[in-house]
Amino acid sequence: MEPSRGSRKRGIEELQRTGYAVEEALRITKRLRAKVILMPERAERVASQASRKVQRVNDDWIRGVLRELRNLVRRRRGQGYTVVIVADVLRAGSLGEQSYGDPC
Repeated sequence: MEPSRGSRKRGIEELQRTGYAVEEALRITKRLRAKVILMPERAERVASQASRKVQRVNDDWIRGVLRELRNLVRRRRGQGYTVVIVADVLRAGSLGEQSYGDPC
């Protein structure tokens, strides 16, 4: 059984909003960098704050995607399907740095 069209549309809209938040954080960072002449110490602090903001948005996006994936796997397993997930991770070493929740 496929997810309903409304469910897919909500998922797509949520991913688009999250992507927009990342783009907005980067846009703000660039604008601030262009407007302000900073001392090196202050520039490092501003860059660090912007980096943390982008990382937080990225982490929230990953958690959301994993939550949706777990829900999909649970539904399919409940319907008697065997579920196999194959992932091609670009930076596999970074996955060990943080935990995003329990596996299904």
